Amino acid sequence: PDLSDAELEAHGVDGLGGAHQPRVAELIRGSGWADTLDVLLVASLPAHRRSAPGPDLVPREDLANHPRVAVAQQVRSGIRVLGMPSRGSGSVVTIATGVGGVVELGIQAQGDHTGRQLIDAALRWVGDELGDAEPLVASVPPGNARSLRLFLRSGFIPVGSVQLFRPERQPW
Repeated sequence: PDLSDAELEAHGVDGLGGAHQPRVAELIRGSGWADTLDVLLVASLPAHRRSAPGPDLVPREDLANHPRVAVAQQVRSGIRVLGMPSRGSGSVVTIATGVGGVVELGIQAQGDHTGRQLIDAALRWVGDELGDAEPLVASVPPGNARSLRLFLRSGFIPVGSVQLFRPERQPW
């Protein structure tokens, strides 16, 4: 719904945490869809991160139906589906245009590869494909402590939070 600044302020939107109060989220969402509240993390791509040892990512069309890709398709654009060279690996990396038009990373490690290996490989891939000037963001639910710690150990820095909303689609 279209809400004025005064209406939002009256419901507790204050530029701090008030925008994430459940009553405010309900007001903004209406009868549409709301994503989880995520920590927004940013990493720069210094050359030493791109030189981390390990396997490189390759395009993996066979992972296009992976649940991580389905999630990305709901809220991202320009999705690139990558994985390890071995077709036996079910680990997947998505690189897409995300929040604010910035390059966003999503990972899901399975089998022999760790999340750290996937992040290191993704940092190399983004650095090689897009250059060091591009920031890279990741959105991680704060309740997923394992994933949050992984991204923090990999050089990502928390800069805020993000919650996506999509209004109910009108039939016309």
